[in-house]
Amino acid sequence: MSSGAVLRVAGLQDLLDRCQRLIRIHSVLRGFAETVCVLIACVLFGCLVDYFITLSGMLRFAVLVSTITITGLVAWKRLIGPLLKKTPEDELAAAVDLQFPELQEAMATLISIGEPGASSSELGSKLMRDRLQSHVQSQMSGIHPSEMVQSSKTFKRCGLAFSSVIAFLIPVLLWPSGSQLLMQRFVMPFANLAAASNLYFEVSDGNHTVATNSDVQFVAIAHWRTGVTNALPENVVLEMQCDGRDIEEMKMTYDDAESQFSATLADVRQSLQYRVRGGGALTEWFQLTVADAPRILSAMLRATPPAYTGRPVETFDGVVGDIRVFERSAIEIVLSLDKPVRVAQLAWNDWKPIEIKSSASSQNDLSGESASDNSVGRNDEAKAPVIPPNVPETKLSEPEVFVAPTGPMTLSSDGLQATLQFEAMGSGEFKFEIVDFVGLAVKDKATRRLIAQSDMPPVLTVNGIRNGQKVKPDDTVVMDSQAIDDIGLGSLEVHFQENQQTNQVQPAASLVRGALEITDEFRLDLKTLDLKQGDTVTFRVRAADERPTPDPQVVWEGPFTIEIADDADPFVPSLLGEEDQKHLDAMRELEKQLLEDAQLADELKEKAEQEWNEDAKKQAKELAEKEQQQGRELKDLADKVAEDPKMKEEADKLADLAQQMEKEVPEKLDDAASAKSDSAAGKMKESASALSRIRADLQKAADEFEKAAKRPKSDLPNQKSSGPLDSDRHEASSDPQGEGNPAEFDGKDPKATTRKGKNRVWGKLQDELNADVGDAGKDVVDNEYSELIRRYRRDLARSGDQDAAKKPDPQK
Repeated sequence: MSSGAVLRVAGLQDLLDRCQRLIRIHSVLRGFAETVCVLIACVLFGCLVDYFITLSGMLRFAVLVSTITITGLVAWKRLIGPLLKKTPEDELAAAVDLQFPELQEAMATLISIGEPGASSSELGSKLMRDRLQSHVQSQMSGIHPSEMVQSSKTFKRCGLAFSSVIAFLIPVLLWPSGSQLLMQRFVMPFANLAAASNLYFEVSDGNHTVATNSDVQFVAIAHWRTGVTNALPENVVLEMQCDGRDIEEMKMTYDDAESQFSATLADVRQSLQYRVRGGGALTEWFQLTVADAPRILSAMLRATPPAYTGRPVETFDGVVGDIRVFERSAIEIVLSLDKPVRVAQLAWNDWKPIEIKSSASSQNDLSGESASDNSVGRNDEAKAPVIPPNVPETKLSEPEVFVAPTGPMTLSSDGLQATLQFEAMGSGEFKFEIVDFVGLAVKDKATRRLIAQSDMPPVLTVNGIRNGQKVKPDDTVVMDSQAIDDIGLGSLEVHFQENQQTNQVQPAASLVRGALEITDEFRLDLKTLDLKQGDTVTFRVRAADERPTPDPQVVWEGPFTIEIADDADPFVPSLLGEEDQKHLDAMRELEKQLLEDAQLADELKEKAEQEWNEDAKKQAKELAEKEQQQGRELKDLADKVAEDPKMKEEADKLADLAQQMEKEVPEKLDDAASAKSDSAAGKMKESASALSRIRADLQKAADEFEKAAKRPKSDLPNQKSSGPLDSDRHEASSDPQGEGNPAEFDGKDPKATTRKGKNRVWGKLQDELNADVGDAGKDVVDNEYSELIRRYRRDLARSGDQDAAKKPDPQK
């Protein structure tokens, strides 16, 4: 069938176009399937060879180039070429003729009657021609192109391609990690990749940076990609290469405890590449970079104490060891570094905040009224004061909560200096964590400890008066008060109250705000109060420091309540504190009991010599139990005495005596109670001797305790008050031995003392002492040495020691 005939048959061209499209589709499918098969075959072959042989980069590159070339040729010939080539229409028409002979005859008749030279007999009627043409068109419309284009080869090629894809996916699904690595090695022949073996080594922190001259440990952990553990390789080596030189090997040892291979390279000075090889496994090349770690060239800490302390700014160069600063000091740390760094911060190993409690109420005086300083503090060393029943208990607010100063330090623009500022509100050990841009940290091995010293509350002691003491209505009450503070005192005053009436406050005449120590002798002339039999006067002494934040700290001593009695003994100031007096009274009472027990032991000894009956044995056992009880009481007393650090030696002596009373003496008494008459007498004699010895030792210990507990009165300038409290210094002492009182001094001769019952006015004595220095002495002695001389002369006056002026003052 010619091309001209094709044009003369309506609908034939459309049939031929559809056949052309179907042919192209089959060509594409066959070509793509063949290309896929070739590509998968080449990839599987290359990966299989690489798995068994571990091809080098060049060989893998050759396999990749071959795969691309073969696949490209197949794709060009079997896929792209057929798409560019068009099947001739004559061939398609001939195929139609061969496939459909009846249609070929009908189309031939239709073509012949349509030729110009056809006779009228050949043309026939128009109706016949139309019917023939309609018949041909109906036959062509029922023809499908697939009836002329064979598709069996296409299906075979597609089936083969599908099988190839399945063959490719099987190892990917069963062995994903190995298949992925093989594909990476195939498509990237020169990439730094590990060998795709079942065994592989996990190298933790493979690419990293270390400091120069440090020891580096290489660690490799064996794993299997299939998850099934096999035998460990016997020979595992570390391959190292530095600056492109020959590869060096180091054997790695296996650690059973850690389940890992390891090797240590000491004193590393150059960067290098390394990998682990063993059991057919080979890791990729890792990079070990060697660089200098940053160093702290200088460290400086500047502490600026709060202004109220009056302390100077302190600078700590080096910032090592214990760094003691005052609480709430402004701290500034400046570090100078030898190289730029990326981050710098202060890290605390332990941090303990200071505890500061502020008062929520200031009602802590005798009557519940506000004290002159609206704050309430604490005294950790002194006992807590007892609040009278009519005074509401002071409520303290919750302590402030402070957190450790953290956060990065401020770096300079060049990264060579780091600065941190914070407020010292706690103590703890800290270190500097500094990291440069390559990840190296400063080796900070120094011990650094910041110690925030708290502003301690004042220490207040009051002597000369005891709670519950009876006093004559016309007597004079003396309270010797001493307040000491670490920064400075703000107030020292006594509060007194007559018969629960209005509270009265009298400040110390010797008060100097900001002084570290203030000593004052408060005196109350009871005649000015017009007191009667049965009246009471209650005293409390108050001291406060000058801490502004959150408020001043206040301590109290008392209350001391005295009772007015017409038959009371004359008031004699006590040199012992109230607690010390209680301890001393307990010792004296126990001493008295020991004397009675020793006498009882002597009586039992005499009974044992005559008749050691059951009644005597019972008395011995009861005495043993009594000594055990008294030994426990003495031990408790020793523990209370030991609370005062200055009484440690006296407390140890009491504890030793308590041990003897609680164990040694009762054992002897029990032995005597169970012994026969002849040996019981000896045991009782030993017990009586032991009790007498313990009593003597206790008496000596009590005397030493009393001597240690007495505090000398402070010497102050002559001060007078217009109120009932008079600060004039005077001493009322007796001379029972008739030898004079060395505490009374006429200002010239230490032995020129008065007799019993005579008082000395210390204000007049002070004037005399000041006059003794004279104008002549002022010409050659400056104020400092003049004050020194005055102090020596006062010590001489109080002690009566003629050599006192010759001895150096230990406090100076």
